Amino acid sequence: MLLAILMAALALGPRGAQAQTGGGSAEPDRAALIALYHATDGPNWIDSTNWLSDAPLGEWYGVTTDQDGRVTDLTLPTNGLAGRLPIALGTLTELTVLGLERNRLSGEIPRELGSLGHLDRLDLWDNQLTGEIPRELGSLSELTLLSLGENRLTGAIPRELGKLSKLVVLSVNYGQLTGEIPRELGNLSELRQLNLGSNQLTGEIPGELGNLSELTSLGLGYNNLTGAIPHELGNLRDLEWLDLRANRLTGEIPPDLGQLANLKGLLLGGNELTGCIPRDLRTARDDDLDSLGLGRCETAPEPPDPGTAGLLPQPPESARAFLHPALLALLLAACAGARRAVRATRPPP
Repeated sequence: MLLAILMAALALGPRGAQAQTGGGSAEPDRAALIALYHATDGPNWIDSTNWLSDAPLGEWYGVTTDQDGRVTDLTLPTNGLAGRLPIALGTLTELTVLGLERNRLSGEIPRELGSLGHLDRLDLWDNQLTGEIPRELGSLSELTLLSLGENRLTGAIPRELGKLSKLVVLSVNYGQLTGEIPRELGNLSELRQLNLGSNQLTGEIPGELGNLSELTSLGLGYNNLTGAIPHELGNLRDLEWLDLRANRLTGEIPPDLGQLANLKGLLLGGNELTGCIPRDLRTARDDDLDSLGLGRCETAPEPPDPGTAGLLPQPPESARAFLHPALLALLLAACAGARRAVRATRPPP
């Protein structure tokens, strides 16, 4: 009996043995990889070691497999892939990482990628992809990174992306996206980087983005956003980078931004902001506040105490014009101190 099993294993060869290890489930993975090779000009890849060979899939360049021979990682960055992504990639059901950045991929992102329930990282940055972002990607509940920037994507940002509760990085900058920023993105409680810059987004900045308590970088520059800067952004206490430049924002800079103690970059230029720069807004290491043409807000004068009004003389306006500034400051300070002393000795009402 044992001899018969050994003879059967030898007859199957490497491909058959691998398929049997996973109960035959590795064969669809092999078929999906072969489809990717043919669809993206595999013969002209920079490195295609072992692709289309009988070697175990884990020995194919850029492929990692688990103990059952199932594909878990497919990473081929800067490898000369050119062409459309095949829908067969949706059959790689154990895939956790799909990294095809910096290639020449074209066409639309297959909606079938939304069935990859174990996917942790999806990186298609810097290709030539077109069409809309598939709303099916909102089903990738394990996703922590979604990088689709530097493509030619159009249409609106799907509100379904707000369901990606484990997402840490969302980057879809440098595209041709239109429409408003979905308020649902404010539900991404683990998000640390949100980059939607250099698109054609319109509407107001949702105040719900102020709920992203883990956020360290917010890039919304170079769009067509309108309205006021939401004061809720002052809740983002860990924020280090805020880029709202080159939009059509109006109104005053919210004083709440003065609570952003960790800011290292603050870019607000190229808008239509008015008023003054809040006094508590710290100067960041990299900011463009000087380009706004706005002065710093002055501290509001302390209102006079009705209980001390008329008890102490004030320097007449005519005298203020001739007094040396240092002497005038001393005189005003003395008057203020005297008023405080009067208030301190006055019996409570």
